[in-house]
Amino acid sequence: MSWDVIGMLALVAFCAGFFDAIAGGGGLITLPALLLASVDPISAIATNKFQAASATISATVTFARALAIKLLSVETNPLRVAFTHLVASL
Repeated sequence: MSWDVIGMLALVAFCAGFFDAIAGGGGLITLPALLLASVDPISAIATNKFQAASATISATVTFARALAIKLLSVETNPLRVAFTHLVASL
């Protein structure tokens, strides 16, 4: 893989990370870019999943430090818990 392709993939990864931190969906940008760069499909999906997990952790830590989210103040509304369990079991 040439340095030009690596540079373009890095640029795509930064843009996808920006969108992923705000609204999600960065994988919709990175996965096609990896496949267009002739990366093996299994490696492209694995790279995309690793990037998504890293972006989620990074965004959570950043927003928690900025006090934009409260990690320890989870409300235990029984209806909310039941609905979440119902949807997750589907």
